[in-house]
Amino acid sequence: MPIPTQATPDEQTTSNSLTSAGLRVLFIALLASTGLLYWLARRRALRPGGDDNSERKSDRSWCSLHPLQRRYLIVYVLAMLSDWLQGPYVYALYESYGFDRHQNAGLFVCGFASSMLLGTFIGSFADRCGRKRFCLLYCGLYVLSCLTKHVPSYPVLMLGRLLGGMATSLLFSVFDAWFICEASTTNQADLIPSTFGIAVALNSITAIVAGVLAQASVSIAAMQAWTPFFNVAGYCSPFDLSIISLLFTAVGIQTTWRENFGAASGTTEKSEGVGGGGTQLSWRSLQQWSRGLLQSLRSDRSIIPLGSVQALYEASMYIFVFMWTPALEQANGGAAVSLGLVFACFMTACTAGSQLFRYLSTPSITTRGPSPPLLSSGWCAWLRLYRRELYSCSRIPYGLYCYLSSRLRPRSVSTTPQWERSKPRLFRSPTEPRYTTCFGCRSTYSSSALSLPSWRWRRHSASHHCSWSSLWPSAFG
Repeated sequence: MPIPTQATPDEQTTSNSLTSAGLRVLFIALLASTGLLYWLARRRALRPGGDDNSERKSDRSWCSLHPLQRRYLIVYVLAMLSDWLQGPYVYALYESYGFDRHQNAGLFVCGFASSMLLGTFIGSFADRCGRKRFCLLYCGLYVLSCLTKHVPSYPVLMLGRLLGGMATSLLFSVFDAWFICEASTTNQADLIPSTFGIAVALNSITAIVAGVLAQASVSIAAMQAWTPFFNVAGYCSPFDLSIISLLFTAVGIQTTWRENFGAASGTTEKSEGVGGGGTQLSWRSLQQWSRGLLQSLRSDRSIIPLGSVQALYEASMYIFVFMWTPALEQANGGAAVSLGLVFACFMTACTAGSQLFRYLSTPSITTRGPSPPLLSSGWCAWLRLYRRELYSCSRIPYGLYCYLSSRLRPRSVSTTPQWERSKPRLFRSPTEPRYTTCFGCRSTYSSSALSLPSWRWRRHSASHHCSWSSLWPSAFG
């Protein structure tokens, strides 16, 4: 196995001095615009007729939060931090091991495929076997996945992608389900909307911090071969930080959370259809789950078009996630790029997009003309130079988060607790085959692949609650 190649921090600084300076300017500008949009959105919400109550609830101080909220949010932030830290340098790590773009695509597809195969059913398994147990399983699987990143072996890295796909399926289904059940059983269901609002805000901050931490950890020292089959430092450093965050997450879950199960009544008792004391999923209960899911799809016609739009747009996002690193490297003449800082810019743009949506959204407003995703896609299709390509890449998450913020589940769509976590995953499953087809058929890069399709979308009402399953972390990881 050839020795991994990575430029030293001094070489990176020399070759990328102008690039790093431009990235810092862009990062500061994005932070300033996000702060301005937050101030404008808050000011509008506090006006007469604005969403004053929800605004005040989301701005509560940490000490005034319910103990259940604090227990959940601490663990949630640590879990998300461990996932975000892996986003900036995963492609660069594989590339430094000597794998070409086609092999990299195979690794990415493997992770998405494992998430697809497991994600549709993982919520049902966790409901029956215990959500706290599955949250701890998430930590264990992701630690193993991060450890495989130190080994420059394609089969080992493939195993790591399989484990990582399983872990992300748990992250975006079990943690929220645990809190919803816990809040319901303690008669604190009114805390759910405000808690998820706070979680989204903290998640945005966590993503930005993760990009900065990843950049700082990589800049400390170049990657070195500790043994012929194990590398340390360099591009492996963000994954080591992720392991530390996962260990703290596991400690928080074990010491502050109690076990709960997915009984239909919203209690912590084990649900029906579980044999052997609730540790095994019966075939009969699986059949009931499948029939109920199909029945809900047939009974509500609005689910299929809503889910189809979600699946198609998210498929394009997966393509962007794979292509952004080689796109910027190619536009920069093959020179190294400060990927951690670029990632932080992406996440800041996501936050700015959410604040823009928050500012523009009022009850019964229909967007007319080009949507934010359409505008962000158009910029990327036409701009070619490195700096312009970097700025256009930042516009993609800006428009994408406007889309994410508007991904609502109206009251006209069935939200039966038994099936609500499975339907989003059901429609996200076709995303991975499209990704596989795209990169299985092409081994060369074209920046036109970053042109995202866009859709006109309608916001039904400001009172509809969002589907809080995050999109970006599962794709980047």
